[in-house]
Amino acid sequence: MAAGAAVAGAAVGVAAAASQESAAKVQAIQSRYEGLAAQAQLSGIYDAIGDIDSLLTELPFAVDELRARGYVHSRQMEDKLAALTEQWEGTRPRVESTLEAQVRRLDRDLSRAETKVALISPRNPASIRAADTAVNSLSNQINAARNAVTGLYEGIQEESQNVKGEIGKIETMLDLFDESPEIQLLEAEGPLLAVKAIWRRDGDDGPEGVLFLTDQRLLFEQREE
Repeated sequence: MAAGAAVAGAAVGVAAAASQESAAKVQAIQSRYEGLAAQAQLSGIYDAIGDIDSLLTELPFAVDELRARGYVHSRQMEDKLAALTEQWEGTRPRVESTLEAQVRRLDRDLSRAETKVALISPRNPASIRAADTAVNSLSNQINAARNAVTGLYEGIQEESQNVKGEIGKIETMLDLFDESPEIQLLEAEGPLLAVKAIWRRDGDDGPEGVLFLTDQRLLFEQREE
């Protein structure tokens, strides 16, 4: 009698553990589905389109500001921005139409997955497998849709960011020139580089400061507190 009770107790314990495991799987699938439902809107791509629009509008003004501050080199920036703007104007409509088509397709994929997830039950292993398969498929479809759209513009996005980074470095360089009480540019002299440096004489530690390079001179200004 005691042995029978022990077996029955063990069986109940196994069943309870299995039930908890199934409930955890259901919760994980439902949580993952909710996350994918948000991703299926591809909102990050809409943001990226807006960012490219803003960059290609703002960067030419940033270059104009560099010129106004006396930076006369890297004339290819204007040409590069003009080419990127022209390329984006030709690419943007295709990006938008592809994005709209992918979002519509994902809406259908989302509905199919939603149906499977709505029918999921911890007591029905088949429903768990079906929902898990549907959610995995939805994840793959979202990744494929995202890649299909981003592949159309990521080159333009990268090049625009590169120009932005180049402008930022030049702005920092010009700031160092502007902060100098000693460095005065000659007529028709253009700044090329300004970096914080240490002047080491004969391998020994020397003063800290800024090394300035123009198209006519190489200068070091000591800046120590």
